[in-house]
Amino acid sequence: MLTYVKLAVGNGGAVNQGGAVARTWTQFSTGSGPADVVTWDNRTMSYYTEGFNSCALNAQQIVENYYPDANGQPHYSTSAQCGAFALLLESALAVNGIHSNWTKIQSAYSDVTYGTPKMVIRNWCFVGTNGCNAGTPAYPTQSPWIFRLSLNIGDYMFPQRADFGDLTNLQGLRGQGENNTTSPLFTPVEKVFDFHFIVQIPLVDGSTPSGDQFFDPSYGVTYSSPAGFEAKAIAGYASQFPPDPAGSGTYHVFTPTAGSPNISFTSVPQLSM
Repeated sequence: MLTYVKLAVGNGGAVNQGGAVARTWTQFSTGSGPADVVTWDNRTMSYYTEGFNSCALNAQQIVENYYPDANGQPHYSTSAQCGAFALLLESALAVNGIHSNWTKIQSAYSDVTYGTPKMVIRNWCFVGTNGCNAGTPAYPTQSPWIFRLSLNIGDYMFPQRADFGDLTNLQGLRGQGENNTTSPLFTPVEKVFDFHFIVQIPLVDGSTPSGDQFFDPSYGVTYSSPAGFEAKAIAGYASQFPPDPAGSGTYHVFTPTAGSPNISFTSVPQLSM
C-alpha cells in the first residue's frame, strides 16, 4: 500500500483529478517512454527482464519483488508482465478516487481460421524491405502472410537472438526498468504477444493530461485509439498455419496496412477499479 500511496500523492500539489493523474503518470512516463517507476523505498520494477513465465502477474507481486514460481517455490525478481504494471497504475489512481478501466489488447484480424494472430511489437527488420537484409520472403504466394517468423519454442524471445527467420530483431522502445544491464541485446525484451494490457482513464475534469485516454504503463506511452496503438507499436501479425509444422515455432507474418487497424481494445470490468 505504501507504493500505491507514493505513486498517488508522492508528487503533491494536484488541485483536481486531472492534476492527480498527471502527477502519478510522470512517475511512469517521461512523456515519450518509461520513467523507470520504483517502489516507495526506491526498488526497481522492470518489464520482462526475465523469461515470460518468470514474471510477476499482479500489483502486489511486482511491488514485493516476490512471487511463487511454477512449482510454488519462492521466486525473487523485479520482473513483471504488462498486466502487473496495468494493475499497479490502477491501484495508484484508485487512492485518489479516480476510476480506470483495465483494457485488453489483441488482434482483431478475422480472415485467418487458425486462431487469433500474435502481435509482433516494434522494432523488426523484414527481409527484402528497405534497409534490411537482401532476400526473398519465405511465403511470397501466401499474401499478405509472406514472411516467415521462427520463434523460440516455449518462450518466444528467450534466449534473445538477432535472427528470427525473415525478421531481424532490432532495438525498439524499452520497457520499465530495462537497460543495457538487464537486457543487453534488444529492447523491449519480449516483443511477440497474444495479448497486451493497458489502462483507460476516462475523461477527468473534462480532459486527460496526455490528450489520450489509453495509458500504457509498461512502456510509459499513451494511445488515442486502437489505430493509434497499431501505428506506434505493431510491426506485424503472426499466425501459424500450413505449411508451418505444429509446435515448430514457425509462423506466417504480415505487416499492417496504414489506415486499416487490426487491433481491438476490450475493457475488463472485473479487473477495473
